[in-house]
Amino acid sequence: MSDAEKKQEEVKKEVGGDKDYVAALTKMKAERDARPTQEALDQALAEKKKLLDALVNGGQVKQDQGDEIEKAREMMKKGCTNLDYVKSSLKLRQAALDAGEPDPYESHVDGKQAVDGTKVANALQDLVERSSSPQVFNALLDNAMVNDKVGGLAGGKR
Repeated sequence: MSDAEKKQEEVKKEVGGDKDYVAALTKMKAERDARPTQEALDQALAEKKKLLDALVNGGQVKQDQGDEIEKAREMMKKGCTNLDYVKSSLKLRQAALDAGEPDPYESHVDGKQAVDGTKVANALQDLVERSSSPQVFNALLDNAMVNDKVGGLAGGKR
């Protein structure tokens, strides 16, 4: 008897006959197919390394927000309440800043900063947090525009 036949006989004894042998092979094949590919493992290890490096060095890892950003843009295009528009605008601003782009809330005149984007964003975020409905938001926004202490909502520094 050859080595291959001996191994086959040993496997038959372990699994209990020809029917179980086929089932065992089918199970082994399914387990092999369910294993992740080397590419998926390499990708997971690279992601783990980025996360560990960020943790050790105190940095941050940028998350892919593509779907959320696209939803915010679509909602703004279709039309929505002022409250939803400002919430989406704040998300888009944060995504721009995370991507290293300039602050879309800031403006410059003659090379000097005319509007501080951070102050505007903070003021809008405060209005959003204080609003229980779109109507309350509109009233708060109107009041903020008239009594602008921030120097950003009604335009320009004061």
